[in-house]
Amino acid sequence: MDEGDESLLLRRALGRTRPEDYVSWAVDRLCRDDDTPSLRILAGLSTRLDRAEIEPYFLLACHELGLADTAASSSPLETAQMIRRAYDRGHVPPAEAVEMMAQVYESSGHQQELLAPWYSLREGLAWREPYYYPLSALASVEQAVAREWSLLDRALALKLPPGWMRLTYCVQCEHVGHPRSKEPSWVVVFWSALTGRPAVSATTCERCGSTNITSLNDPEARSLYLARLHGQAN
Repeated sequence: MDEGDESLLLRRALGRTRPEDYVSWAVDRLCRDDDTPSLRILAGLSTRLDRAEIEPYFLLACHELGLADTAASSSPLETAQMIRRAYDRGHVPPAEAVEMMAQVYESSGHQQELLAPWYSLREGLAWREPYYYPLSALASVEQAVAREWSLLDRALALKLPPGWMRLTYCVQCEHVGHPRSKEPSWVVVFWSALTGRPAVSATTCERCGSTNITSLNDPEARSLYLARLHGQAN
C-alpha cells in the first residue's frame, strides 16, 4: 500500500473524506497505469455527487486492486501512527492533524491517555483558553504539533501509571502528583454569606500546598515529568 492509498483510507476511517478526494485518487491511480473498470468510473464521476454515491465505486476499485481497508480496524495508537506518517509526508496539515488525533482519542472512549493531550490541544485552539492548553504554546500550530509528536514518542517509550494525565505539576516545588482540594475556612464562608459571593475551594499541591500548579496538558510540565520518569527508569 502506497502513501496515497494509506492517506485516503485513513481519512475514510475517520469520516473525513470528500467526493473530490476519491476522484483525485482514482485519476492518480490511472495515471500510474492501474486500470480497472471501477477505477475508470470513479475517475469520471462528478465531485458534486454525494459521498454516499461515490464510495461504492471506491470500494469496488479497492477490491479490484486488492487493497484492504486496514485503517478502519486499527487500534487508536496504530491509527495515530498512520496520521503521523501522513503528516510527515505533507498529506495532512498541522491543524487537521490535531483534529484527527483528537478524534481518535474520542473514538477510544477517552481511554487512551497517550492521546489525551491532542484533545486538549484541539480545545485550546478552538477556545483559546489556558484551561485546556497554555496559550503561549499555541502561537504556532505547527510548532505545537511537532512538540506533541516528540512528547508522544517519549511517552510511548515509558511505562506510565494509569491516570497519569490527571496528575498536576507544581511550579513551586516541582512535585508531580494528585492535586489536593483545599476547602475555604469558616471565616471565608461567613464573609461570603454576608457579601453574597461564593466561597470557592482551591486546588493545591499535595506536597507544599501551593496553588501555583498546572495540569500535564501543559507540554512543558509533561516534558519535565517524562524526563523524570526516564531518569528513574535508567
